[in-house]
Amino acid sequence: LVVYAMVRANLEPHRQFLMPSGYALWSEAFAVAAVRWELLERAITTLAIALAGLAVSIPVGILLGVVMFRALILERALFPNIVALQAIPTLAIIPLIQTALGFGTLPKILIVAKFTLFAIPITLLLGLKSADRGIINLFRLQGANWRTILLKACFPSAAPSLFAGLRIAASLAVLSAIVSELFFLAGRGGLGQMIINSKIDFKYEQMYAALIVATLMSVCV
Repeated sequence: LVVYAMVRANLEPHRQFLMPSGYALWSEAFAVAAVRWELLERAITTLAIALAGLAVSIPVGILLGVVMFRALILERALFPNIVALQAIPTLAIIPLIQTALGFGTLPKILIVAKFTLFAIPITLLLGLKSADRGIINLFRLQGANWRTILLKACFPSAAPSLFAGLRIAASLAVLSAIVSELFFLAGRGGLGQMIINSKIDFKYEQMYAALIVATLMSVCV
Protein backbone atom coordinates (compact mmCIF):
# COMPACT_ATOMS: atom_id res chain seq x y z
CA LEU A 1 0.00 0.00 0.00
CA VAL A 2 2.86 2.37 0.80
CA VAL A 3 4.57 1.67 -2.54
CA TYR A 4 1.23 2.01 -4.34
CA ALA A 5 0.64 5.41 -2.75
CA MET A 6 4.19 6.58 -3.54
CA VAL A 7 3.97 5.54 -7.19
CA ARG A 8 0.52 7.09 -7.58
CA ALA A 9 1.69 10.36 -6.01
CA ASN A 10 4.50 10.61 -8.58
CA LEU A 11 2.16 10.14 -11.55
CA GLU A 12 1.06 13.10 -13.65
CA PRO A 13 -2.53 14.13 -12.84
CA HIS A 14 -3.80 12.94 -16.22
CA ARG A 15 -2.34 9.44 -15.58
CA GLN A 16 -3.56 8.90 -12.03
CA PHE A 17 -6.65 7.12 -13.33
CA LEU A 18 -4.31 4.17 -13.98
CA MET A 19 -3.99 3.73 -10.21
CA PRO A 20 -7.33 4.62 -8.62
CA SER A 21 -7.55 5.94 -5.09
CA GLY A 22 -9.18 3.99 -2.30
CA TYR A 23 -12.28 6.17 -2.53
CA ALA A 24 -12.56 5.62 -6.29
CA LEU A 25 -12.07 1.89 -5.81
CA TRP A 26 -14.98 1.85 -3.38
CA SER A 27 -17.33 4.23 -5.19
CA GLU A 28 -16.73 2.87 -8.71
CA ALA A 29 -16.43 -0.83 -7.88
CA PHE A 30 -17.35 -2.31 -4.51
CA ALA A 31 -20.17 0.17 -3.84
CA VAL A 32 -21.87 -0.58 -7.18
CA ALA A 33 -24.34 -3.45 -6.93
CA ALA A 34 -23.85 -4.54 -10.55
CA VAL A 35 -20.07 -4.74 -10.08
CA ARG A 36 -20.44 -6.66 -6.83
CA TRP A 37 -22.74 -9.15 -8.54
CA GLU A 38 -20.31 -9.55 -11.45
CA LEU A 39 -17.42 -10.08 -9.02
CA LEU A 40 -19.41 -12.81 -7.26
CA GLU A 41 -20.36 -14.57 -10.50
CA ARG A 42 -16.85 -14.47 -11.89
CA ALA A 43 -15.32 -15.53 -8.56
CA ILE A 44 -17.58 -18.60 -8.56
CA THR A 45 -16.48 -19.42 -12.12
CA THR A 46 -12.79 -19.09 -11.23
CA LEU A 47 -13.26 -21.11 -8.05
CA ALA A 48 -15.02 -23.89 -9.96
CA ILE A 49 -12.13 -24.10 -12.44
CA ALA A 50 -9.59 -24.12 -9.61
CA LEU A 51 -11.38 -26.86 -7.67
CA ALA A 52 -11.89 -28.94 -10.82
CA GLY A 53 -8.18 -28.70 -11.56
CA LEU A 54 -7.38 -29.81 -8.00
CA ALA A 55 -9.84 -32.69 -8.40
CA VAL A 56 -7.61 -33.88 -11.26
CA SER A 57 -4.17 -33.15 -9.83
CA ILE A 58 -4.70 -34.48 -6.29
CA PRO A 59 -5.64 -38.12 -7.13
CA VAL A 60 -3.16 -38.23 -10.03
CA GLY A 61 -0.42 -36.77 -7.82
CA ILE A 62 -1.11 -39.22 -4.98
CA LEU A 63 -1.11 -42.13 -7.44
CA LEU A 64 2.22 -41.02 -8.91
CA GLY A 65 3.72 -40.64 -5.43
CA VAL A 66 2.65 -44.16 -4.46
CA VAL A 67 3.88 -45.65 -7.74
CA MET A 68 7.30 -43.99 -7.34
CA PHE A 69 7.48 -45.21 -3.74
CA ARG A 70 6.60 -48.76 -4.79
CA ALA A 71 9.69 -49.29 -6.97
CA LEU A 72 12.92 -47.36 -7.34
CA ILE A 73 12.98 -47.99 -11.09
CA LEU A 74 9.56 -46.34 -11.43
CA GLU A 75 10.76 -43.37 -9.41
CA ARG A 76 13.77 -42.96 -11.69
CA ALA A 77 11.50 -43.23 -14.74
CA LEU A 78 8.72 -40.87 -13.61
CA PHE A 79 10.50 -38.22 -11.54
CA PRO A 80 12.35 -36.54 -14.46
CA ASN A 81 9.12 -36.41 -16.47
CA ILE A 82 7.25 -34.74 -13.61
CA VAL A 83 10.02 -32.15 -13.32
CA ALA A 84 10.00 -31.64 -17.10
CA LEU A 85 6.21 -31.16 -17.11
CA GLN A 86 6.53 -28.45 -14.48
CA ALA A 87 9.43 -26.80 -16.33
CA ILE A 88 7.60 -26.48 -19.66
CA PRO A 89 6.35 -22.87 -20.03
CA THR A 90 2.57 -22.86 -20.21
CA LEU A 91 2.65 -20.36 -23.06
CA ALA A 92 4.60 -22.87 -25.16
CA ILE A 93 1.92 -25.56 -24.98
CA ILE A 94 -1.12 -23.27 -25.31
CA PRO A 95 -1.33 -23.75 -29.13
CA LEU A 96 -1.25 -27.53 -28.65
CA ILE A 97 -4.03 -27.39 -26.05
CA GLN A 98 -6.13 -25.05 -28.18
CA THR A 99 -5.76 -27.27 -31.24
CA ALA A 100 -6.63 -30.44 -29.36
CA LEU A 101 -9.33 -29.23 -26.96
CA GLY A 102 -10.60 -25.87 -28.23
CA PHE A 103 -11.39 -22.88 -26.03
CA GLY A 104 -13.82 -24.30 -23.48
CA THR A 105 -13.52 -25.07 -19.80
CA LEU A 106 -11.51 -28.30 -20.12
CA PRO A 107 -8.27 -26.60 -21.27
CA LYS A 108 -8.44 -24.26 -18.27
CA ILE A 109 -8.88 -27.21 -15.91
CA LEU A 110 -5.88 -28.97 -17.45
CA ILE A 111 -3.71 -25.86 -17.03
CA VAL A 112 -4.68 -25.70 -13.34
CA ALA A 113 -3.87 -29.41 -13.02
CA LYS A 114 -0.46 -28.82 -14.62
CA PHE A 115 0.33 -25.97 -12.23
CA THR A 116 -0.80 -27.82 -9.10
CA LEU A 117 0.39 -31.36 -9.83
CA PHE A 118 4.11 -30.99 -9.12
CA ALA A 119 4.01 -30.42 -5.37
CA ILE A 120 1.75 -33.37 -4.53
CA PRO A 121 3.76 -36.44 -5.65
CA ILE A 122 7.07 -34.86 -4.61
CA THR A 123 6.00 -34.11 -1.05
CA LEU A 124 4.14 -37.42 -0.73
CA LEU A 125 7.17 -39.38 -1.91
CA LEU A 126 9.36 -37.52 0.58
CA GLY A 127 6.91 -38.33 3.38
CA LEU A 128 6.59 -41.99 2.44
CA LYS A 129 10.35 -42.39 2.36
CA SER A 130 10.66 -40.84 5.82
CA ALA A 131 8.45 -43.49 7.44
CA ASP A 132 10.08 -45.21 10.43
CA ARG A 133 11.85 -48.35 9.13
CA GLY A 134 11.39 -50.03 12.50
CA ILE A 135 7.60 -49.75 12.22
CA ILE A 136 7.68 -51.06 8.64
CA ASN A 137 9.83 -54.03 9.72
CA LEU A 138 7.41 -54.73 12.56
CA PHE A 139 4.53 -54.86 10.09
CA ARG A 140 6.52 -57.27 7.89
CA LEU A 141 7.28 -59.52 10.85
CA GLN A 142 3.54 -59.75 11.47
CA GLY A 143 3.00 -60.86 7.85
CA ALA A 144 1.34 -57.64 6.66
CA ASN A 145 1.15 -57.21 2.91
CA TRP A 146 2.44 -54.15 1.03
CA ARG A 147 -1.00 -52.51 0.84
CA THR A 148 -1.49 -52.74 4.60
CA ILE A 149 1.98 -51.35 5.26
CA LEU A 150 1.29 -48.46 2.88
CA LEU A 151 -2.08 -47.53 4.38
CA LYS A 152 -1.37 -48.11 8.08
CA ALA A 153 2.33 -47.36 8.44
CA CYS A 154 3.56 -45.18 5.60
CA PHE A 155 0.60 -42.90 4.90
CA PRO A 156 0.22 -41.74 8.52
CA SER A 157 3.92 -40.83 8.58
CA ALA A 158 3.62 -39.08 5.21
CA ALA A 159 0.49 -37.09 6.12
CA PRO A 160 2.31 -33.89 7.26
CA SER A 161 4.36 -33.76 4.06
CA LEU A 162 1.36 -34.57 1.88
CA PHE A 163 -0.78 -31.84 3.42
CA ALA A 164 2.07 -29.37 2.97
CA GLY A 165 2.04 -30.25 -0.73
CA LEU A 166 -1.75 -29.89 -0.85
CA ARG A 167 -1.50 -26.42 0.69
CA ILE A 168 1.03 -25.40 -1.96
CA ALA A 169 -1.19 -26.81 -4.71
CA ALA A 170 -4.29 -25.10 -3.32
CA SER A 171 -2.57 -21.72 -3.24
CA LEU A 172 -1.55 -22.15 -6.88
CA ALA A 173 -4.99 -23.33 -8.01
CA VAL A 174 -6.70 -19.92 -8.06
CA LEU A 175 -3.62 -18.25 -9.55
CA SER A 176 -3.40 -20.81 -12.37
CA ALA A 177 -7.16 -20.61 -13.00
CA ILE A 178 -6.79 -16.86 -13.57
CA VAL A 179 -3.70 -17.38 -15.74
CA SER A 180 -5.61 -19.91 -17.87
CA GLU A 181 -8.30 -17.31 -18.54
CA LEU A 182 -5.69 -14.95 -19.97
CA PHE A 183 -5.17 -17.45 -22.81
CA PHE A 184 -8.75 -18.70 -23.22
CA LEU A 185 -11.03 -15.67 -23.30
CA ALA A 186 -13.92 -17.34 -25.14
CA GLY A 187 -17.24 -17.65 -23.29
CA ARG A 188 -18.18 -16.40 -19.86
CA GLY A 189 -14.97 -16.37 -17.88
CA GLY A 190 -13.98 -15.67 -14.32
CA LEU A 191 -11.87 -13.07 -12.56
CA GLY A 192 -9.01 -13.36 -15.05
CA GLN A 193 -11.29 -12.41 -17.92
CA MET A 194 -12.76 -9.56 -15.86
CA ILE A 195 -9.26 -8.20 -15.20
CA ILE A 196 -8.44 -8.22 -18.93
CA ASN A 197 -11.78 -6.73 -20.00
CA SER A 198 -11.60 -4.01 -17.36
CA LYS A 199 -8.09 -3.05 -18.48
CA ILE A 200 -9.19 -2.88 -22.12
CA ASP A 201 -12.19 -0.72 -21.19
CA PHE A 202 -10.07 1.54 -18.92
CA LYS A 203 -12.16 0.52 -15.90
CA TYR A 204 -9.18 0.30 -13.60
CA GLU A 205 -11.30 0.43 -10.44
CA GLN A 206 -13.00 -2.81 -11.46
CA MET A 207 -9.68 -4.34 -12.49
CA TYR A 208 -8.19 -3.74 -9.03
CA ALA A 209 -11.42 -4.93 -7.40
CA ALA A 210 -11.14 -8.22 -9.29
CA LEU A 211 -7.48 -8.47 -8.26
CA ILE A 212 -8.37 -7.99 -4.58
CA VAL A 213 -11.14 -10.60 -4.75
CA ALA A 214 -8.81 -13.07 -6.48
CA THR A 215 -6.14 -12.56 -3.83
CA LEU A 216 -8.58 -13.07 -0.94
CA MET A 217 -10.03 -16.16 -2.61
CA SER A 218 -6.57 -17.66 -3.15
CA VAL A 219 -5.70 -17.14 0.52
CA CYS A 220 -9.02 -18.70 1.62
CA VAL A 221 -8.53 -21.75 -0.59
